[in-house]
Amino acid sequence: MQSTSGTTWTGDYVLTGTYAQNTFTLTKPPVSADEYDGPRPTPPDDSERFLTPCPESAGGWLPVDPAKVTERSLDRVAREAQRLDGFADLWWDQSINDTDDEMAMNDPEKLVVNVRVVGDTDVAERALREVWGGALCVTEARRTESELRTIQTELTEIPGMLSSDAGRDVVNVQVVHDDGSIQRRMDEEYGAGVVRVDSALTSLRGLSD
Repeated sequence: MQSTSGTTWTGDYVLTGTYAQNTFTLTKPPVSADEYDGPRPTPPDDSERFLTPCPESAGGWLPVDPAKVTERSLDRVAREAQRLDGFADLWWDQSINDTDDEMAMNDPEKLVVNVRVVGDTDVAERALREVWGGALCVTEARRTESELRTIQTELTEIPGMLSSDAGRDVVNVQVVHDDGSIQRRMDEEYGAGVVRVDSALTSLRGLSD
């Protein structure tokens, strides 16, 4: 049993029913997620989200300046990246670290710093190399972090909105239910692919076993 903000639940359940006028009406008794044997939506594949898009050099991801591959350098390159003109995204790729030790996963010598910018990537890379001597991948983005945050703020009035996040040129928004009309409106207002709407309630129509 778990509790958060005054709400208590005992596990994950599947609810089947109808949704109209902001009201969900059960048409079948709730069942646990393990007991449910009906059709399920296919979850999105985020397995490659934090990988590095740059090709690995022949010698591998080796430091170019070992003196600048420290925890302090890692903090500095993060701050420097966020100050870049056109800054879009920042993440660490730890896939080159084959350890199972969680304490060793953030070894600065065994991760790739990934930065995306709108604009000249060569200029951005030179600025980052002033403070970071480890593996680095700088690639081009279509939208800055600031642009995405502005859109994210504008979407707070979407009916039934539950949560949102922004990154990788996209603003993701989860709503209670979208029959397709919310996504169409977002495409019309911001352009196709800029805002992705995820519906918490999934229509059984069209799902297959």
